[in-house]
Amino acid sequence: MQNKPKGQRIKVKVKAGSSVYIGTFFVPELRTRLSDVLNDRDKDFISLTDVTANDSEKRIDFVCLNKHLIESLEPYGS
Repeated sequence: MQNKPKGQRIKVKVKAGSSVYIGTFFVPELRTRLSDVLNDRDKDFISLTDVTANDSEKRIDFVCLNKHLIESLEPYGS
């Protein structure tokens, strides 16, 4: 049985270029905020799971986004 990584999963809305992504963003247990992960200089990409893009009905299991192309990232929903 595989252990799930500890941390929190946050639903977010990300604007990158002409696209808008809504998906689940994982913040590891050793980090406490979205900004902690975004400001990590060792990583150039963020990962989203269970993603929709540009108001599409189609779900994408996994998307990697280059942090340097992100214009905005905010919590989405409740």
